Amino acid sequence: MGNVLNTNIEESSSFISTKLILYVIILGILPAVYIIKAKLIYEPLKRFLITSLLTLLFITTVAFINSSNWLWIDKNSKQLGALAMPWCYSVNTSIVLIRQQKTNEKEILLPNASIKDDKKSIVVLVIGESARKQNFSLYGYSKNTNPLLSQTSNLFHFDATSCATYTTAGLKCILSLSGSDDLYEILPNYLNRNDVEVIWRNTNWGETPVHVKNYQNKESLKSNCKGENCDYNEILLSGLKE
Repeated sequence: MGNVLNTNIEESSSFISTKLILYVIILGILPAVYIIKAKLIYEPLKRFLITSLLTLLFITTVAFINSSNWLWIDKNSKQLGALAMPWCYSVNTSIVLIRQQKTNEKEILLPNASIKDDKKSIVVLVIGESARKQNFSLYGYSKNTNPLLSQTSNLFHFDATSCATYTTAGLKCILSLSGSDDLYEILPNYLNRNDVEVIWRNTNWGETPVHVKNYQNKESLKSNCKGENCDYNEILLSGLKE
């Protein structure tokens, strides 16, 4: 639901196609019209009550037969509740809205940094979309899916896991204090507060609030970019060397 509510027209419009429209019409609109036009047969109250009681008895019997699984269901109720439809839509929407309210709260500041080394150094942290390591030839996948990376010298790849399957939550996790869901200041905010020059470049949206002096989004980067690559993520490289 975080992805659904965070999607803008620029991103969603790129997925519109003739095939999608046909799917919506044939599998969505036409069946919906058929259901609306269908004649409803109302059962007598007595038969309805008998059917309901028999259904309830059947469900209760099945539940008690599987009573050994009750503890497992209770233990994983949060995950199961988040997956059950349509329950998950309403619950997860509430969770997203509650978390959005928390973004307005004041961040918990981390202990101040003491930088003793005055030697100038530059670190470029590139954060992209997540990918399964099982499909990377660098991790032993049979197909050569990393033809250029495999030729790069001094390349170190390590086992890593993501704590979320969508960008906004995954990004927050990468930049946040490990092992905590509290609203601690994220890495760029922390460095900026401790007098480290931070430049944040972004072509996405919906990230955790970034408080730095030099924030560059897609629109600001486009003003100094020329060429066809300015419409794609290559715009992040525009003027980066300078």
